[in-house]
Parts: sequence; C-alpha cells; structure tokens
Amino acid sequence: MTPRTRTLIVAITSGLLARGVAFLTPLIVMPAMFNHLGESLFGIWLTAVSVSAMATFLDFGIGNAVLTRLSRALGSDDCANARSILGQSYVLLASISFFLIIFVLVGVVIAWFFCAEGSSCFQQANIIALVLISLFITFPTSVIMRLLQARHAYVYLAFLQSSAPLAALILSLAGIAMGLGPIVVIALYTMAVPSVQLIWTIVYFLMNAKTRPAFDLLGFRSMQKLLGLGGAFFSVSILTAIGMNLDNLVIAAGAGPTIVAEFGVPAKLGAMLMLIVFTMFMPLWSLFGDAIARRDRDWLAKMLFRTSSLGSLVIIAVGSGIVVFADQIIGLWMGRSFTDQKAILMGMVMVAGLVAVTSPFNMVLNAAGMAREQILPWAAFVAATATTKMLIVGPQVAWYMPWVTAFFYGVIIMPRMILLTIRYIKTIPDNK
Repeated sequence: MTPRTRTLIVAITSGLLARGVAFLTPLIVMPAMFNHLGESLFGIWLTAVSVSAMATFLDFGIGNAVLTRLSRALGSDDCANARSILGQSYVLLASISFFLIIFVLVGVVIAWFFCAEGSSCFQQANIIALVLISLFITFPTSVIMRLLQARHAYVYLAFLQSSAPLAALILSLAGIAMGLGPIVVIALYTMAVPSVQLIWTIVYFLMNAKTRPAFDLLGFRSMQKLLGLGGAFFSVSILTAIGMNLDNLVIAAGAGPTIVAEFGVPAKLGAMLMLIVFTMFMPLWSLFGDAIARRDRDWLAKMLFRTSSLGSLVIIAVGSGIVVFADQIIGLWMGRSFTDQKAILMGMVMVAGLVAVTSPFNMVLNAAGMAREQILPWAAFVAATATTKMLIVGPQVAWYMPWVTAFFYGVIIMPRMILLTIRYIKTIPDNK
C-alpha cells in the first residue's frame, strides 16, 4: 500500500465521521425547527437553504481554483508559491464576500419599505438574508479547509468539519429552549459555521507560521491566472449548483411552500447519500493533483477505477437500506410520514449512485484544471432538467424530481466525464 493510498483511507474514514456529524446535526435540529418556525416559515427556511446551495458559485470559482493550485504547488514542494496562493485567495474572497453582503443588506432595506405591514414578507426576507450572509462569510473563512485538503491534513480537517455543525446545533437548540424568535434562532444556527471556521483559521496560522498567507506576494499576473482558472470553475459551479439543487425552488414556484415541506424532509434524508459521495471522493482532488504533479500515472489510473466501482457499490448498499427502512426512520425522526417519501428516496439513490460512478473522473479533471471542458455538458444537463421539471411539477408529481435528475445525469454528464478523463490520463508522462 502506497503512502498516498494510506492517506486516502485516513481521509475517507475521518471524513465520513466528520460528515456524519455534519449530516446528523441538521436532522436533529429539523423537528425542533419545524415546531418552532411553523410549516410556512420552515418551508421558507428550506427554500433559503436551497438558494444558498445554488449560490455557492458566487465565489467565482476561486475556492476550487485555490484547491487545484495549492495541491499542485504542495505536490511540487513549492511552499513559497503556496503561501502566495493563500494570500491571493484571502484578498479576492474577502472582497467578493464584502460586496455580496452589502447587496443582500440593500435587499433587506428594500423589503422593509415594500412589505405590507403585518405580513410575514419582511420576516421571510430576513430568513433568506441570514442564510445568504452566513454563506458569503464562509467564502474567505473556508480557505483553511482548502489548505488542510491540499496538505492532506485530513484528521485536522475532520475536527473542523465536526465542530462547526455541533456549534450550530447547540446554539440553535438553546435558542429554541429559551423561546427566542425565529429570526434569532436561524441566526444562531447559520452564523455558527463561519464563526467556528474563523476561530480555527486564527489558531492554525498561529501554530503554523511557515504556512501563513504571504500578502506581500500578490502579483497581478498570478492573481489573474487564479481568476482565470476560477472563472472556469465558476461556470461549472453555477451549472452544478443549479442542476443539482433545483427541486425545492421548482416545487415552491409550481406547487407552494407546503409541498416543499412534504418533499423536502424525505429529500433531506436522501441527501445523506450525496454527503457520503462528497466525503468519499473529495480527498481525491488533492491526491490526484499530487499524483499529476509527480507524474504517477499508474497509481492515478488504478485508483480512479477502483474508487469509482467500490464507491458506487457503497452508495447503492446504503441507499437501499435507507429505502427499506424509510418509514421507520422518518417516523422516528419527524413523528409523521410524508407524501411519496419512498419514491423520492429511490430517485435520490439512483442520482447518488450515478454521481458516485462519475465523481472520481470529475476529480481527475478538477485536479488537472480542466474546468472549461466540463461547461458544455453541465449546461446541457441544466437546460434539460430545468425544462422537464418545470413542465411536470405539481402537488401530485413532486416525487418525479430526483428521477428526472438521474435520467439526464446518466445520459449527459456521466459518459462525457469518463471519456474526457481517459483521454487526459493518456497524455500524462510516465515517471518511470
């Protein structure tokens, strides 16, 4: 077993534990939130979370570009370049975050003037604003996570990924127990994550002076390259976020927030599978970047097909168990059942299985900086899924949503990513 393979095993094991905590904390808090917020505000909150998931692309792809460039720099043992990349990323992401937060605050002021007195319009606007602002703050605060990934410090990363959602859970439940208003409770829940990330960032750089960002090396040409690569990832991120998080918005527009709640709860359970996919395959990004930098083509090809096959089997096995025990799980969790919950979950198992097959191939392309080649397939996928879902949405057919996603992902995304990756690996010189 090579050191890189051992690192991958540690990354997956620690990542699954951390992501398990990150996934379970929302599941624990959701029944309390449902009772505290009421069905309508709960539906608005779920919709806001979906909007924030789609808004992750607003970092203009810089976060992904940073991971790609850091992995290659550290893989080549170029510490000075890595520090320069960190400095550039903090400057760019903090600037973007500042302007986006100002934009959201202007929207809240507009809502203040135009919402009718006594309506819930302003309250709903505040909920959406809080969720978005917390997301935008994480743009610079989450750079520490990219650095830990690129350095293969996956145990430290797992501590960070665990502590943030636990803080959110504790604070929000305390707020509910104290009888605080919906806005305050949501603020406690959403702001905990960027706050914990900021604390970890300060502690890490105090203890690791040699890896601190170098703000005196902010060359224009280097920042331009980072923005260029980020722009390509930006386009892919927009399309991915929209294509994979469209369901709640389509249902809210076509069937109302009550149906969002009916669909959103089983969908949230099914989202655990995507969390497992992300946890298993995200470490491959930096590890494949290291292998590309060192021209270790044999390990790259072997690990690519091995992780694709084993990972998809794990997802299908876990997903099948969730479907079989769906009634019992959701009954214990929420105290009631939801319309078409098994059909929704089966569709999400299909989506997650296809994504698991494809993800290692995506990680090779990402590590190689081949984001532009992914834009056209994702654009076709979004166009096909959005059009189909808007045409069929209704109170009685919300369960179709994940099945539509699975069909078009299998037809459009999966074959193209596999072909691009195989072609790229053939171009890597053999270090032997």
